[in-house]
Amino acid sequence: MKKTQLTIITLALTACFLSSCKASSTKAQGTNSSDSLTTTEAQAAQETDTLVVKMDSCNLQEGKNLDVVIRVDYPTGTDDLASNVRKILNQKMADAYLAAVNEDGSKSYKAYAGDLANAKVVIEKYGKDNFKYLKEQIADIKKYDSRANINMCYELNLNKKAETDKYITYNCFSYAYLAGAHGSSFDQSFNIIKATGKLLTETVDTTQVKKLQPILRKGVISYLNEYNKEDPVTDKNLNEFLFIENGIIPLPAHTPFLTKDGVHFAYQQYEIGPYAMGIVEFTIPYSEIKSYLTPEAAKLIQ
Repeated sequence: MKKTQLTIITLALTACFLSSCKASSTKAQGTNSSDSLTTTEAQAAQETDTLVVKMDSCNLQEGKNLDVVIRVDYPTGTDDLASNVRKILNQKMADAYLAAVNEDGSKSYKAYAGDLANAKVVIEKYGKDNFKYLKEQIADIKKYDSRANINMCYELNLNKKAETDKYITYNCFSYAYLAGAHGSSFDQSFNIIKATGKLLTETVDTTQVKKLQPILRKGVISYLNEYNKEDPVTDKNLNEFLFIENGIIPLPAHTPFLTKDGVHFAYQQYEIGPYAMGIVEFTIPYSEIKSYLTPEAAKLIQ
């Protein structure tokens, strides 16, 4: 077996292990969005934060075969910022509806149009709709094999991760298992501009993709080599591991987001590499990427 093939297998196994750990630990993470802070630090952050949130959830089960869990850090305030963030979270939950995601958007699905101030009602709507969809999938399979023992699950977490004087950061993580060979994960974070209550839709100048190649390649290599010390990937052989055209790494399908340390990039499963590579993610320091930021993003880090 060629050396490159061995390296691919090693990377695949490592990424697969990391992905499964992340998916299996989501429940614990979802119950504490400040788990990296001490109690004192978390309390101090809550006192200075503009957006106050409360964790609300919906958990629907049917025996051991079907499980749907949705957890959301839901804004509790009555001000415009809280109202705007609720609208964004409502749309994110609608976008994550399984029927729309798994059927190439062929099924139209409208976001909840009622009172968004009632977190329980909003979250339960999406929990029940996804639960119904999974039940229908199981029923369809059993039409062909009534003895089939089918397990399906869906988990969605929307957690507030950070807040500065200019923006708020949320993370959307979902995991779905639909009785196939493996489950699928989705991990996206996004910034909300506090002054406008709107999403930051672009952080990096999309016309500068070619100039960004050295930075992007460095980031992808750092991800691949994090647990691959024996036979590290280099810039010379990187393309052998990726699904990209003409050797160009594109910008992620979902907007890279601002953090205190730099701009964080996340490529979903299959986006630039095989499933087993996992979600390829890395942070580029502002010192390296500042000249490529959009004017709107640049203002938020000043």
